[in-house]
Formats: sequence, structure tokens, C-alpha cells
Amino acid sequence: MHPAASFLDLLPDDEGDDPLLALACQMLLVVVEAEIGKGEPFATLEVIFNGMNEHGVMPEEIDEAIDHLLAIGGLIEIDDDCFIAIA
Repeated sequence: MHPAASFLDLLPDDEGDDPLLALACQMLLVVVEAEIGKGEPFATLEVIFNGMNEHGVMPEEIDEAIDHLLAIGGLIEIDDDCFIAIA
């Protein structure tokens, strides 16, 4: 499978043409997985925003990525502002 396939799976739909959203979603999942990799049970909204801001992602793009990932089941909110990624 081509490495770009992971980004294509994150596009909004078959007609979607928002590569920035796909990149933001992928980066957000990396931030969440990194936090869990440190032994934390979940990533908080603060951790997500801080991690994404370090890479220059704007808050509006972070919100859109979170909303999209929640809608497609790539991210689950297990408590208020506490998230896990679903691979």
C-alpha cells in the first residue's frame, strides 16, 4: 500500500478535496498516539491543541480535524475533552 493511502482514508468523502484536512487529521492522530505512548490513558484537548500548535496548525483547523475524526470514528471522546485514537 502506498504511504499516501493513510491520508486518503482521512478525506471527508469520495468527492472530498481537502488535503489540508487530511494532513491535520493525520497529525492530530499522531499527537494523540504520542501522548498514549507516554503511558497516558488518553490525550486531553489541551495536549492536542498544544501539540498541533507546535506544528503551526491553526485552532480552526484543529477543531475541524477533531470534528471530522469524531464523525468518521477515527477519534473517540471517552470523557469530557479526553480522546483516544482508533486505528
